Amino acid sequence: MSTAPSAHFVRGITANLLYWSAQVAEPPGNLAQEHANLLLAVQFGMRLPRTERQALLLMQQSSILIEDLGIWQEWIPLLEQWLERRQDRPPAQRVLVQILLGRWLRMSQQLEPALAYHQRAATAVQQLDDALLHAEAVSYTHLRAHE
Repeated sequence: MSTAPSAHFVRGITANLLYWSAQVAEPPGNLAQEHANLLLAVQFGMRLPRTERQALLLMQQSSILIEDLGIWQEWIPLLEQWLERRQDRPPAQRVLVQILLGRWLRMSQQLEPALAYHQRAATAVQQLDDALLHAEAVSYTHLRAHE
């Protein structure tokens, strides 16, 4: 039997996500040494329904930094686990995770799984009224044809 996290704990997770959002918005500085803490902040945030959206946005905001640091492989299991556990989440959240996961799998030379995630994202995004997300999802499926 699990107990719900206290309001104090949820506020702490929220504050931590806000802190990291501010850190990521600034020039990298010491984030290369602190990336493990950024990953932990997102991991904790993605586990709570009240902070999940904020954690996903932080991950999206951090994606270029994650790629620049060459640490995307550390994030792949988090995204895979989230997709397995969170099948009930809004399509926009799932599409975002599928796009990032596909991108990072592609960067890891795992082209077939990457394409599969991008195709799922492109299919799911058709239900959404988000032109930017739609363009991003569809562009990755076509990128494979030109590699």
